Amino acid sequence: MTGVLLFFSVFSLFMISLEIMRVSRMKRADYLTLITLVFILFFGVAPILWYWAVENRVPHYWGVYGDFAEESFLIILVCLVTAFFFAMRLGWSIGTYFCVRRQPQPLADETFCIKNITVPAWVLFFLSFVSYYLYTKAYGGFIGIFHYTTAIRGGWIDVENSWSFLQRFGGLSMFSSYLFYCGLMYQAPRFRKPVHLWAGFAVSFLFSIYVLLTWEGRLGLATYILTFFLTRMINNPKDTRMWKTAGLFTTFGILLYYSRSAIALAKDALLGSTAAEQSHLAQFDIFDFYLKEFSFPLVSIYTSVKETYHGFFSTRLFLDYPTAVLYLIPKSWMPPIPDKISTINTHFIDPGFVGEIPTDMISLGVYNLGVFGAPVLAVLFGIFARVLQHQMTKIYPSSLRAIMTVVFGLWIAKSVIYNDPVNMLMAVFYIAAGGGITWVYMKLRPAARRSYL
Repeated sequence: MTGVLLFFSVFSLFMISLEIMRVSRMKRADYLTLITLVFILFFGVAPILWYWAVENRVPHYWGVYGDFAEESFLIILVCLVTAFFFAMRLGWSIGTYFCVRRQPQPLADETFCIKNITVPAWVLFFLSFVSYYLYTKAYGGFIGIFHYTTAIRGGWIDVENSWSFLQRFGGLSMFSSYLFYCGLMYQAPRFRKPVHLWAGFAVSFLFSIYVLLTWEGRLGLATYILTFFLTRMINNPKDTRMWKTAGLFTTFGILLYYSRSAIALAKDALLGSTAAEQSHLAQFDIFDFYLKEFSFPLVSIYTSVKETYHGFFSTRLFLDYPTAVLYLIPKSWMPPIPDKISTINTHFIDPGFVGEIPTDMISLGVYNLGVFGAPVLAVLFGIFARVLQHQMTKIYPSSLRAIMTVVFGLWIAKSVIYNDPVNMLMAVFYIAAGGGITWVYMKLRPAARRSYL
């Protein structure tokens, strides 16, 4: 066990040193930096905490789900983590060749774009509000849905709802808040920020918090709030000093820590109860919490290897990606569709588990193509991340480019550990839908035909 701890300690230092040298050479951080930080946290630091707990016989949440000290698994884990890291960086390098730099196109007046971007922002907010009104009616309305949020997230809800497909349309309010925030960030000598910008941002931000509370996603709630701070830093380079960056990520850690309690407190306040949350806080253990949050990929990797090579599970050959689109279609319109990979993964780990244990990118690769799937998926992921970063440079106006760079950056970084294709698609759906509506509106404006995206 000492050898495993030593390996992950040295490899973590190697990964962070390699990235620091790359960032110093380029004089800027990018999506690869975010991906590397997340990878180090979940596949470097988390294994150190995990195997320290195993060696010292410290019980924790995931410890009962397998023999993680088995020598054959340790060898496979080390090989998979190492191969994925280098394959992902190889993919990033290959992706550079797909990023052809073109001559910049002439752009319309940025003030004009900012003034007109508020119209689709309001449209998206009202679409979100109406969609969520229809969606929550079957559960007792905007407040009544909190009685069912845990069941909905776990997938064991038994309430018939013909409007269930509108759930993700609630996320349009988040894109709406991004658009209003663009206007608030814009600085120009003769540009006054009208009251409707502040009002629009306030109502869309608050409604987005409400939607995220009904989704019960702690990470989603924390990253949504963090998005605005990081966007401010990108839009104002003078604020990107190291101590502020460290402060932001410390704040994110605190938000993640307390968002669990915040969600429960909000539900209790709306439903008129407090006893459950007080009991929860009394039993809360920070070490167990962080080990639970950051080491679930180890459980998924262990399970994927065991079921693929010692069980009766056939490799899926990456069919999860094309079939993910079927989950956007209302269930009442479709025949039964295949279970998503996270559902299968959860069943393998614990058939009685309440909720869902997501697949990370390594375990997804193993489920799809055995041990060769992880490096193959890593190369493709690296290419995709590099091309996506390049596409961000084409977004206009600049304040929208800043916030979209952050939104997609956090999404691509989270996909390292939450890589069920269905969940990834759902997480980006509101961005694609909101961006599409905004793009169509701006293209229809005569003076903006050369100005947007």
